[in-house]
Amino acid sequence: MTYRSKSKEERIALGKKIIKYYFENPQGKIGMKEMAKKFKVSETIVRRVLSAELDRKFKHAQKVRR
Repeated sequence: MTYRSKSKEERIALGKKIIKYYFENPQGKIGMKEMAKKFKVSETIVRRVLSAELDRKFKHAQKVRR
């Protein structure tokens, strides 16, 4: 499957959609492959977006605890 290059605005919007979808579907049955197919991107992109968001949330939680 080939993917076309996306502009910065498209990548930001896509990242927000992936994050929203991930947190609104907490049943845990959706995997990286399914999300990649749904958003028509590679699994690597999905993984990077989610990792960055989870890392950001974790760091914020640590700040709040101090």
